[in-house]
Amino acid sequence: MAFLTSSPLMSPDAFIMIAGILNIKFAIALTIASIVLGLASGGLTHVIEKKTDFLKDQLRFAGRPGAQTCACSDAVLEVSCSCNSEVPVNEHPISVPACECNTFTPVTNQITSKNTNFFMSIMKKLRMKEVGKALIDVGLKQILLYFTIFAGVGYLIQSFVPTSLIVSLFSGESLVSVPLAALIGLPLYVSGEGAIPLIKTLIDGGAGEGAMMAFMITGPATSAWVIAGITAFMKKRVISLYIGFVLAGGILIGYLYQLLTAVWLN
Repeated sequence: MAFLTSSPLMSPDAFIMIAGILNIKFAIALTIASIVLGLASGGLTHVIEKKTDFLKDQLRFAGRPGAQTCACSDAVLEVSCSCNSEVPVNEHPISVPACECNTFTPVTNQITSKNTNFFMSIMKKLRMKEVGKALIDVGLKQILLYFTIFAGVGYLIQSFVPTSLIVSLFSGESLVSVPLAALIGLPLYVSGEGAIPLIKTLIDGGAGEGAMMAFMITGPATSAWVIAGITAFMKKRVISLYIGFVLAGGILIGYLYQLLTAVWLN
């Protein structure tokens, strides 16, 4: 639970973008918030697990039998046709006794050049295929896409939504601004990096940083891909507990950050 609640909230690239577009103070505060929320939720989950049966049998794959093995030895042996010489099968071409004891033939006829093997080993170690796929899936399809969408939303808010409305809903003087922002963030399909332009627009329009902190906690932590990932191996009680921790933590941290910005950080 500690890992689940803290990991969606901050990453190195998110820290750099938040520090550059918003301010370093907000980036550091969100980093600390992710650690505190992770420790608190993990500790409370541990107590609940030890003291109650609420989380009993909540792993989807718990108790299933593992894959059975053939109970053979670790090394797979290959026997030649007459000499009964046993050698472990190797992915590289090797020579073993063939039908006549003094004749040696290669197990495989595939011949690969040394340069090709070296190049392929380098590519495999660097995992260039996985890196390229991650750049497309995360960089283009998620970060850039949602950054562009929320930049457009921020422009529309700045152009058409009166500043007085933003101040009345999300200003630091409003007692409901933090829970309202936290509740709005729950159902939204946002990522931390993608929501930065929207947060910037709202803060410039008069929204309190405490409310925006609550939004930046509940929004990314309950995004569709995060919930889908948790659902893959956890059942509904764990998911409901997770959402409860995120919502309560977002509200408490939002109020605390709002107080700190008003009293000390400014």
